[in-house]
Amino acid sequence: IRIEVTSQEDAGTAFTLMLPKHQPPRQKTDSDASSVSLGGVRILCIDDESEVRAALEALLSGMGCQVETAAGTADGLERARASQPDILIADLRLADGDDGITSIRRLRELYPQLPALLITGDTAPDRLTMASGTGIKLLHKPISAHELTQAIDREIN
Repeated sequence: IRIEVTSQEDAGTAFTLMLPKHQPPRQKTDSDASSVSLGGVRILCIDDESEVRAALEALLSGMGCQVETAAGTADGLERARASQPDILIADLRLADGDDGITSIRRLRELYPQLPALLITGDTAPDRLTMASGTGIKLLHKPISAHELTQAIDREIN
């Protein structure tokens, strides 16, 4: 460690602190953080935001999953009837009073043992308490690819 002080009358004083170069520890990336393979897993993602659906589809398809997306419960039921998913991922709050809990319950009427995950960016205590009381695994946005992969793997295995 080295400290330099330079001063000029009527101009001020400058302090320079020189520290040895430090390399921070390498952070795990999403690509090397998971050894889980999701190849061939059929996933239905329900979210009312088209950008979120597109991002989830791109991410999960890139992992080898077969992904269907839906904007709400009715659309999700239609897609699930056409092709049974291995797991359902639903946003907690959907448009027009719809919600992911309803989506999961309705799809489980078709497929009683269907694994499911709820995703939320919601911070309202009453909604979080309601979601936690369902027994459905709740993930909080933002979610890393690693966290999502691990959660899917835990639910389907």
